[in-house]
Amino acid sequence: VLKEAVRYSRTNVEEGSADETHPELEVARRGYLQTDFDWWKGGGSEGADDDMLHVALPRNLMGGFCKIKPLMDFGNDLKERGEYPDGDSFIKAIDIVVRFCCKERWVSLSKNATFSELDLNSDGVLDASEVKAAMEKWMGEEPPDFLVQAMIDAIDQDHNGTIDLEEFDQLMALVESRGG
Repeated sequence: VLKEAVRYSRTNVEEGSADETHPELEVARRGYLQTDFDWWKGGGSEGADDDMLHVALPRNLMGGFCKIKPLMDFGNDLKERGEYPDGDSFIKAIDIVVRFCCKERWVSLSKNATFSELDLNSDGVLDASEVKAAMEKWMGEEPPDFLVQAMIDAIDQDHNGTIDLEEFDQLMALVESRGG
């Protein structure tokens, strides 16, 4: 449902918007669903149907705001089953945006240095101080601690607070497989 809704939000004409017969009605589309880096890098069509998709999904979209039909249908279905999410059941849109930007930053860092060059103490993992040093060296300014933590969280699959070579390589392999 989410993959269909993302495509719908990006390709269908919003009511009152321009189409081929009424180009004078052009207005910006409001219902553009923000997805995470992995979906974007894959062009929105890669992966199996059971792949995890992170998307900012306010409940009001399922209730009809922006008229994204697949989400409205999904919301109605959830209501009928008594499974409509409460006010605390969501991933904040800002979290999706930050995760996306951090993964893009990792890609930029990887173009300037290898994992072993980033691993300043050669212990096989990148900790917060090493991520901070890399960002400062290649991005030009010292990043705030919350951004360093967001960088780690973006690709730390085992949630141990560090990035190991396997986690780093998984992101690089994903980027490479999808045209880098």
